[in-house]
Amino acid sequence: MTTYRIPTLNNVLLTGIIADSPVLADDASADVQVGFTLRVGSRLPAVKVIARGQFAKQCHSLLAKGDVIYVEGELQQITDSPTVGIHAVRIQVLNSVEDSRMSEQSSSNDAEIMPDVLKTDFDRYL
Repeated sequence: MTTYRIPTLNNVLLTGIIADSPVLADDASADVQVGFTLRVGSRLPAVKVIARGQFAKQCHSLLAKGDVIYVEGELQQITDSPTVGIHAVRIQVLNSVEDSRMSEQSSSNDAEIMPDVLKTDFDRYL
């Protein structure tokens, strides 16, 4: 008789807002890791996201509270906790807090140059 194995798939794709500043943890016994909380909706609980190694250092330097990001990763139980988090494999910043500040400053400078018709059409699609 042939036995069949059920394939396992542990892949999570989420988009959300970083709820707290990424915290870098550097233990001598373990790899460098960064952790932060991702808010994915008003009705859903926040999700803990962890990145490890060199990727963690990059995340710590590039991500900030309030950034809108896309996360790919695997579900994983967080050490010494009953909660499940996401071990991030890929993170893409969709809208950075710094980019928003820069665009607000540049839009106030460009407001005099941009015609009224373009301003209203542009605002309609935001």
